[in-house]
Amino acid sequence: MCAGQPGTRTASPQEALEFAEALAQATSRTLSVAGVLLHGSLALGDYLPGRSDVDLLVVVDDPLTDRQRAALAEAVDQERPGAPVRVDLRVVTRAVAAAPTPLPLMEAYLTIKQGREPRIRMEGPCPGERDLVVEFSVCRAHGRSILGAPPVELIGEVPDEWVLHVGDAQLADWEAIGDDPPYAQLTVLTACRLWRFAEEAQHCSKDAAGEWALRRDPEMDVVGDALRQRHSDATHPIDASQVHDLLVRVRGRVARARAGA
Repeated sequence: MCAGQPGTRTASPQEALEFAEALAQATSRTLSVAGVLLHGSLALGDYLPGRSDVDLLVVVDDPLTDRQRAALAEAVDQERPGAPVRVDLRVVTRAVAAAPTPLPLMEAYLTIKQGREPRIRMEGPCPGERDLVVEFSVCRAHGRSILGAPPVELIGEVPDEWVLHVGDAQLADWEAIGDDPPYAQLTVLTACRLWRFAEEAQHCSKDAAGEWALRRDPEMDVVGDALRQRHSDATHPIDASQVHDLLVRVRGRVARARAGA
């Protein structure tokens, strides 16, 4: 449920989608690709030009060799000059996607930042990437195939308990950090997304989650503040104590959901 940070250029949804499709083609020329799945804001319907990223999950037939990782980095680098937004691209095998575990193995992780070289986060496979649990769950429910097989054919079912566990761990990390203004909006709206999932077992966008939370409790000013900052006033303040209170509230609801209440 975590979201990427704002991009550095303003690109329309169509421009972002076209670049995602170009990257999909680039990966397919380099690797044996079973599917390239679009998720995140472009798939969930709350993409904001100048703020949202492109999120891609690439499913390959076999584990990558070091040579293939280098070839993938080179292929992505060739597309980088045309990148209108930041891109997060994760690579997993078909076998890992088809039978999710609580800590899925990730073959590679690349990011594109405008004006910088793409970078691979690891030289070899990452043996346990907890965020992939949520990514698999979201992709299966709402992902869009831009190359290859559809999400439900590539990704096996992910237990709700695993999604709740990963989401709660993320909220616990933010609670421990405390006041962190650059990430306050992300923290609030991610908490709302997890809250709705705990209540309804339904993934949704940040905007939809915030609006849902306000229908549940119109007195939660912190959610309205986060939505205002996201859409109209990037300098609008978000009260740290209210962020903390929301985290405590949502973590309590998640705990009850995990206990079967």
